Amino acid sequence: MDVFSHFVLPYLVVYALTGRRHVALAAGIGGVAPDLDALTAVVSLWDPLYFLGHRGVSHSLLGAPLYALGAVLLLRAPFWRRVLPIHEELRFGGGLTLVALAFSYTHLLLDGLTHWGVPLLYPWSPQRFSAGWFFYSVTLMIPVSAWVVWRTARGTDTRRGRRLALALLVGILLLAGSVRAATYPRDEAYDVVYPSATEWSWNALERTEQGWNATFYAWGRPVGSVEYLEPPVRDPEALFALARAREHVEHKAFLLYTKGPHVAQVEPRVEGGWNVTFLDLMERAQADRAPWFPLADKAGKLRFAVLDDGRVLELD
Repeated sequence: MDVFSHFVLPYLVVYALTGRRHVALAAGIGGVAPDLDALTAVVSLWDPLYFLGHRGVSHSLLGAPLYALGAVLLLRAPFWRRVLPIHEELRFGGGLTLVALAFSYTHLLLDGLTHWGVPLLYPWSPQRFSAGWFFYSVTLMIPVSAWVVWRTARGTDTRRGRRLALALLVGILLLAGSVRAATYPRDEAYDVVYPSATEWSWNALERTEQGWNATFYAWGRPVGSVEYLEPPVRDPEALFALARAREHVEHKAFLLYTKGPHVAQVEPRVEGGWNVTFLDLMERAQADRAPWFPLADKAGKLRFAVLDDGRVLELD
Protein backbone atom coordinates (compact mmCIF):
# COMPACT_ATOMS: atom_id res chain seq x y z
CA MET A 1 0.00 0.00 0.00
CA ASP A 2 1.04 3.62 -0.38
CA VAL A 3 2.68 5.48 2.49
CA PHE A 4 -0.28 7.86 3.00
CA SER A 5 -2.85 5.08 3.37
CA HIS A 6 -0.65 3.29 5.88
CA PHE A 7 -1.13 6.28 8.18
CA VAL A 8 -4.68 7.18 7.26
CA LEU A 9 -6.47 3.83 7.55
CA PRO A 10 -5.53 3.06 11.18
CA TYR A 11 -5.88 6.75 12.08
CA LEU A 12 -9.43 7.00 10.72
CA VAL A 13 -10.59 3.64 12.06
CA VAL A 14 -9.30 4.28 15.59
CA TYR A 15 -10.70 7.82 15.59
CA ALA A 16 -14.09 6.47 14.49
CA LEU A 17 -14.08 3.83 17.22
CA THR A 18 -12.70 5.87 20.13
CA GLY A 19 -13.15 9.55 19.27
CA ARG A 20 -9.72 10.13 20.85
CA ARG A 21 -7.33 12.04 18.62
CA HIS A 22 -4.16 11.18 20.56
CA VAL A 23 -4.85 7.45 20.30
CA ALA A 24 -5.70 7.75 16.60
CA LEU A 25 -2.51 9.68 15.88
CA ALA A 26 -0.44 7.04 17.70
CA ALA A 27 -2.14 4.33 15.63
CA GLY A 28 -1.46 6.23 12.41
CA ILE A 29 2.21 6.84 13.24
CA GLY A 30 2.65 3.17 14.09
CA GLY A 31 0.90 2.19 10.87
CA VAL A 32 3.23 4.21 8.66
CA ALA A 33 6.45 3.62 10.66
CA PRO A 34 7.85 0.57 8.81
CA ASP A 35 8.18 2.73 5.71
CA LEU A 36 10.90 4.65 7.53
CA ASP A 37 13.07 2.02 5.90
CA ALA A 38 13.32 4.64 3.14
CA LEU A 39 15.94 6.17 5.46
CA THR A 40 17.76 2.96 6.38
CA ALA A 41 17.74 1.83 2.74
CA VAL A 42 20.74 4.09 2.21
CA VAL A 43 22.97 1.93 4.43
CA SER A 44 21.46 -1.25 2.97
CA LEU A 45 23.59 -0.57 -0.11
CA TRP A 46 26.49 -1.90 1.99
CA ASP A 47 26.18 -5.64 1.43
CA PRO A 48 26.26 -6.82 5.10
CA LEU A 49 23.29 -4.54 5.91
CA TYR A 50 21.15 -5.57 2.93
CA PHE A 51 18.23 -6.40 5.26
CA LEU A 52 17.68 -2.70 6.06
CA GLY A 53 16.22 -1.98 2.62
CA HIS A 54 12.56 -1.39 1.76
CA ARG A 55 10.29 -4.21 2.92
CA GLY A 56 13.21 -5.97 4.54
CA VAL A 57 13.47 -6.49 8.29
CA SER A 58 11.28 -3.39 8.77
CA HIS A 59 8.33 -5.40 7.47
CA SER A 60 8.78 -8.38 9.78
CA LEU A 61 7.10 -9.24 13.08
CA LEU A 62 10.35 -8.38 14.83
CA GLY A 63 11.27 -5.23 12.91
CA ALA A 64 7.94 -3.40 12.50
CA PRO A 65 7.56 -2.38 16.18
CA LEU A 66 11.24 -1.39 16.32
CA TYR A 67 10.70 1.02 13.45
CA ALA A 68 7.57 2.30 15.20
CA LEU A 69 9.64 2.97 18.31
CA GLY A 70 12.15 4.79 16.13
CA ALA A 71 9.34 6.94 14.68
CA VAL A 72 8.09 7.87 18.15
CA LEU A 73 11.60 8.89 19.24
CA LEU A 74 12.21 10.77 15.98
CA LEU A 75 9.08 12.86 16.50
CA ARG A 76 10.53 14.17 19.76
CA ALA A 77 13.15 16.14 17.82
CA PRO A 78 12.68 19.95 18.12
CA PHE A 79 12.89 20.23 14.33
CA TRP A 80 9.28 19.11 13.93
CA ARG A 81 8.03 22.05 15.99
CA ARG A 82 8.79 24.31 13.02
CA VAL A 83 7.22 21.94 10.48
CA LEU A 84 4.16 20.36 12.09
CA PRO A 85 1.47 22.49 13.76
CA ILE A 86 0.39 19.39 15.71
CA HIS A 87 3.93 18.61 16.94
CA GLU A 88 2.98 18.56 20.63
CA GLU A 89 0.25 16.00 19.99
CA LEU A 90 2.86 13.66 18.50
CA ARG A 91 5.04 13.56 21.62
CA PHE A 92 3.61 10.27 22.84
CA GLY A 93 3.92 8.98 26.38
CA GLY A 94 4.35 5.34 27.39
CA GLY A 95 0.77 4.21 26.76
CA LEU A 96 0.51 5.83 23.35
CA THR A 97 3.95 4.50 22.42
CA LEU A 98 2.61 0.99 23.02
CA VAL A 99 -0.35 1.83 20.76
CA ALA A 100 2.07 2.89 18.01
CA LEU A 101 4.07 -0.33 18.40
CA ALA A 102 0.93 -2.47 18.23
CA PHE A 103 -0.46 -0.70 15.17
CA SER A 104 2.80 -1.15 13.27
CA TYR A 105 1.38 -4.57 12.45
CA THR A 106 -1.41 -2.95 10.41
CA HIS A 107 1.36 -2.04 7.98
CA LEU A 108 2.24 -5.71 7.57
CA LEU A 109 -1.41 -6.60 7.10
CA LEU A 110 -1.94 -4.04 4.33
CA ASP A 111 1.32 -4.81 2.53
CA GLY A 112 0.49 -8.50 2.88
CA LEU A 113 -2.45 -7.90 0.54
CA THR A 114 -0.05 -6.95 -2.26
CA HIS A 115 1.82 -9.28 -4.60
CA TRP A 116 5.28 -8.64 -3.09
CA GLY A 117 4.15 -9.47 0.44
CA VAL A 118 6.19 -9.17 3.62
CA PRO A 119 8.97 -11.30 5.22
CA LEU A 120 7.09 -11.86 8.47
CA LEU A 121 9.58 -14.29 10.01
CA TYR A 122 12.81 -12.52 9.07
CA PRO A 123 15.63 -12.91 10.22
CA TRP A 124 14.72 -16.56 10.83
CA SER A 125 13.35 -17.03 7.31
CA PRO A 126 13.40 -14.85 4.15
CA GLN A 127 10.06 -16.28 2.97
CA ARG A 128 7.57 -13.59 1.98
CA PHE A 129 3.91 -13.95 2.91
CA SER A 130 1.28 -12.50 0.61
CA ALA A 131 -2.44 -12.75 -0.06
CA GLY A 132 -1.55 -11.67 -3.61
CA TRP A 133 -4.67 -9.60 -4.15
CA PHE A 134 -3.35 -6.16 -5.16
CA PHE A 135 -0.21 -4.99 -6.96
CA TYR A 136 1.89 -2.53 -4.90
CA SER A 137 -1.02 -0.26 -4.02
CA VAL A 138 -4.53 0.76 -4.97
CA THR A 139 -3.74 3.93 -6.89
CA LEU A 140 -7.13 5.59 -6.43
CA MET A 141 -6.62 5.64 -2.66
CA ILE A 142 -3.57 7.91 -2.86
CA PRO A 143 -5.24 11.30 -3.44
CA VAL A 144 -7.81 10.69 -0.68
CA SER A 145 -5.16 9.54 1.82
CA ALA A 146 -2.78 12.37 0.89
CA TRP A 147 -5.59 14.88 1.48
CA VAL A 148 -6.25 13.44 4.96
CA VAL A 149 -2.54 13.50 5.84
CA TRP A 150 -2.29 17.15 4.78
CA ARG A 151 -5.35 18.19 6.80
CA THR A 152 -4.26 16.18 9.82
CA ALA A 153 -0.71 17.57 9.83
CA ARG A 154 -2.14 21.11 9.78
CA GLY A 155 -4.65 20.30 12.49
CA THR A 156 -7.58 21.25 10.22
CA ASP A 157 -9.24 17.87 9.71
CA THR A 158 -12.89 17.69 10.71
CA ARG A 159 -15.24 14.96 11.90
CA ARG A 160 -17.22 15.14 8.68
CA GLY A 161 -14.06 15.03 6.56
CA ARG A 162 -12.76 11.99 8.42
CA ARG A 163 -16.02 10.12 7.94
CA LEU A 164 -16.11 10.98 4.25
CA ALA A 165 -12.49 9.92 3.73
CA LEU A 166 -13.01 6.61 5.55
CA ALA A 167 -16.10 5.86 3.47
CA LEU A 168 -14.24 6.71 0.25
CA LEU A 169 -11.22 4.58 1.12
CA VAL A 170 -13.30 1.57 2.11
CA GLY A 171 -15.38 2.01 -1.04
CA ILE A 172 -12.29 2.18 -3.24
CA LEU A 173 -10.85 -0.96 -1.64
CA LEU A 174 -14.12 -2.84 -2.15
CA LEU A 175 -14.37 -1.64 -5.75
CA ALA A 176 -10.78 -2.60 -6.56
CA GLY A 177 -11.23 -5.96 -4.84
CA SER A 178 -14.43 -6.61 -6.80
CA VAL A 179 -12.70 -5.90 -10.10
CA ARG A 180 -9.89 -8.21 -9.04
CA ALA A 181 -12.34 -11.00 -8.22
CA ALA A 182 -14.26 -10.55 -11.46
CA THR A 183 -11.13 -10.71 -13.65
CA TYR A 184 -9.29 -13.53 -11.83
CA PRO A 185 -8.13 -16.20 -14.35
CA ARG A 186 -10.28 -19.28 -13.85
CA ASP A 187 -9.94 -21.19 -17.10
CA GLU A 188 -6.80 -23.11 -16.01
CA ALA A 189 -5.40 -24.60 -12.79
CA TYR A 190 -2.19 -22.61 -12.34
CA ASP A 191 0.48 -23.15 -9.70
CA VAL A 192 0.81 -19.43 -8.87
CA VAL A 193 -1.48 -16.51 -9.73
CA TYR A 194 -0.66 -12.94 -8.72
CA PRO A 195 -1.85 -9.44 -9.62
CA SER A 196 -0.30 -7.18 -12.22
CA ALA A 197 -0.10 -3.37 -12.32
CA THR A 198 -3.69 -2.64 -13.38
CA GLU A 199 -6.69 -3.75 -11.33
CA TRP A 200 -7.99 -5.97 -14.15
CA SER A 201 -4.74 -7.79 -15.03
CA TRP A 202 -3.07 -10.90 -13.61
CA ASN A 203 0.00 -13.06 -14.20
CA ALA A 204 -0.29 -16.83 -13.89
CA LEU A 205 2.62 -19.29 -13.54
CA GLU A 206 2.50 -22.97 -14.42
CA ARG A 207 5.23 -25.58 -13.86
CA THR A 208 6.28 -27.41 -17.04
CA GLU A 209 8.77 -30.16 -17.85
CA GLN A 210 11.26 -27.56 -19.13
CA GLY A 211 10.70 -24.94 -16.40
CA TRP A 212 7.82 -22.49 -16.06
CA ASN A 213 5.28 -20.82 -18.31
CA ALA A 214 3.88 -17.36 -17.48
CA THR A 215 0.51 -16.41 -18.94
CA PHE A 216 -0.75 -12.83 -18.86
CA TYR A 217 -4.43 -12.07 -18.32
CA ALA A 218 -6.50 -8.92 -18.87
CA TRP A 219 -10.19 -8.81 -18.00
CA GLY A 220 -10.13 -12.54 -17.34
CA ARG A 221 -8.72 -13.54 -20.74
CA PRO A 222 -5.18 -14.66 -21.72
CA VAL A 223 -3.32 -12.05 -23.76
CA GLY A 224 0.17 -13.54 -24.03
CA SER A 225 2.72 -15.86 -22.46
CA VAL A 226 6.46 -16.29 -21.85
CA GLU A 227 8.40 -19.48 -21.12
CA TYR A 228 11.26 -19.59 -18.59
CA LEU A 229 13.59 -22.57 -18.96
CA GLU A 230 15.26 -24.27 -16.02
CA PRO A 231 17.73 -26.83 -17.40
CA PRO A 232 18.64 -29.58 -14.92
CA VAL A 233 22.07 -29.21 -13.31
CA ARG A 234 23.93 -32.54 -13.12
CA ASP A 235 27.59 -31.75 -13.74
CA PRO A 236 29.48 -31.86 -10.39
CA GLU A 237 31.41 -28.68 -11.21
CA ALA A 238 28.19 -26.90 -12.17
CA LEU A 239 26.58 -28.04 -8.92
CA PHE A 240 29.60 -26.67 -7.02
CA ALA A 241 29.26 -23.34 -8.84
CA LEU A 242 25.56 -23.19 -8.02
CA ALA A 243 26.26 -23.87 -4.35
CA ARG A 244 28.95 -21.16 -4.25
CA ALA A 245 26.58 -18.62 -5.84
CA ARG A 246 23.88 -19.44 -3.30
CA GLU A 247 26.31 -18.70 -0.47
CA HIS A 248 26.92 -15.15 -1.71
CA VAL A 249 25.40 -12.31 0.35
CA GLU A 250 23.75 -10.87 -2.76
CA HIS A 251 21.84 -14.12 -3.23
CA LYS A 252 20.64 -13.91 0.38
CA ALA A 253 19.42 -10.38 -0.35
CA PHE A 254 17.80 -11.64 -3.56
CA LEU A 255 15.80 -14.23 -1.60
CA LEU A 256 14.71 -11.62 0.96
CA TYR A 257 13.50 -9.07 -1.59
CA THR A 258 11.85 -11.39 -4.12
CA LYS A 259 8.70 -13.47 -3.76
CA GLY A 260 9.40 -16.36 -6.14
CA PRO A 261 9.06 -18.92 -7.59
CA HIS A 262 12.79 -18.87 -8.24
CA VAL A 263 14.70 -20.42 -11.14
CA ALA A 264 18.44 -21.17 -11.28
CA GLN A 265 20.23 -21.39 -14.64
CA VAL A 266 23.86 -22.59 -14.88
CA GLU A 267 25.89 -22.28 -18.08
CA PRO A 268 29.63 -22.75 -18.85
CA ARG A 269 31.72 -19.63 -19.42
CA VAL A 270 34.00 -19.32 -22.44
CA GLU A 271 36.76 -18.03 -20.14
CA GLY A 272 36.36 -20.96 -17.77
CA GLY A 273 34.04 -21.47 -14.81
CA TRP A 274 30.29 -21.01 -14.86
CA ASN A 275 27.65 -18.31 -15.24
CA VAL A 276 24.88 -18.69 -12.67
CA THR A 277 21.64 -16.76 -13.13
CA PHE A 278 18.82 -16.60 -10.60
CA LEU A 279 15.39 -15.47 -11.74
CA ASP A 280 12.44 -14.39 -9.66
CA LEU A 281 9.61 -15.36 -11.98
CA MET A 282 7.07 -13.02 -10.47
CA GLU A 283 9.20 -9.94 -11.19
CA ARG A 284 10.52 -11.26 -14.51
CA ALA A 285 7.05 -11.97 -15.86
CA GLN A 286 5.90 -8.49 -14.86
CA ALA A 287 8.97 -6.91 -16.50
CA ASP A 288 8.58 -8.95 -19.69
CA ARG A 289 4.99 -7.82 -19.89
CA ALA A 290 6.07 -4.16 -19.61
CA PRO A 291 9.54 -3.96 -21.24
CA TRP A 292 9.26 -0.15 -21.36
CA PHE A 293 9.50 0.02 -17.55
CA PRO A 294 12.82 1.45 -16.22
CA LEU A 295 15.39 -1.29 -15.45
CA ALA A 296 12.95 -3.93 -16.74
CA ASP A 297 15.86 -5.96 -18.14
CA LYS A 298 17.35 -6.40 -14.66
CA ALA A 299 14.14 -6.87 -12.69
CA GLY A 300 13.99 -10.18 -10.86
CA LYS A 301 17.40 -11.23 -12.15
CA LEU A 302 20.73 -11.88 -10.38
CA ARG A 303 23.82 -13.02 -12.32
CA PHE A 304 27.13 -14.39 -11.06
CA ALA A 305 30.32 -15.66 -12.62
CA VAL A 306 31.81 -18.50 -10.58
CA LEU A 307 35.47 -19.00 -11.49
CA ASP A 308 37.30 -22.30 -11.47
CA ASP A 309 38.98 -21.39 -8.18
CA GLY A 310 35.59 -20.88 -6.50
CA ARG A 311 35.57 -17.08 -6.52
CA VAL A 312 32.15 -15.52 -7.13
CA LEU A 313 31.83 -12.31 -9.14
CA GLU A 314 28.57 -10.42 -9.47
CA LEU A 315 27.92 -9.57 -13.12
CA ASP A 316 25.15 -6.94 -12.76
